[in-house]
Amino acid sequence: MPDKTRKDNHHGNRGRRYKKVDGVDTYIDFPYAEDGERDCHARVFGDWHPHQCSKRGTKEHQGHQYCHIHHPPSKAARDAKRRAKYDFEDEGRRLKWKSSDLHRVIAEKAIAHLRQEVPFEEVEEAVYAWEANCKEVEAHNAKKTD
Repeated sequence: MPDKTRKDNHHGNRGRRYKKVDGVDTYIDFPYAEDGERDCHARVFGDWHPHQCSKRGTKEHQGHQYCHIHHPPSKAARDAKRRAKYDFEDEGRRLKWKSSDLHRVIAEKAIAHLRQEVPFEEVEEAVYAWEANCKEVEAHNAKKTD
């Protein structure tokens, strides 16, 4: 069993993770920094206290070495991609909520028209607004498939 060092996990494995490779159960080694090598410059939070990332620094940014996870430009690109995905999903939810609100408005206007409280033109306007929203939803869903 390897000696316990700062870079060992609580099982005593140095950067080894379980993975199936070609249907065979194997362990693969991840690039943890050995003693004397440059570690990733990032501070990470875990095990109840902040500590330096134990992965090998493979990318340089502003004079510091970073691993592939904490490299600031790479991290910013991943965050931007994730934010674009969430914004797209939020837009879809907003359109669905608007559609359900328009359904309610159509029902209220139709009931008010039957009671002769509003003219039929207001019901038509509500239906046209709902149809326009349906076209927005279709356009949004077409973007998803692209």
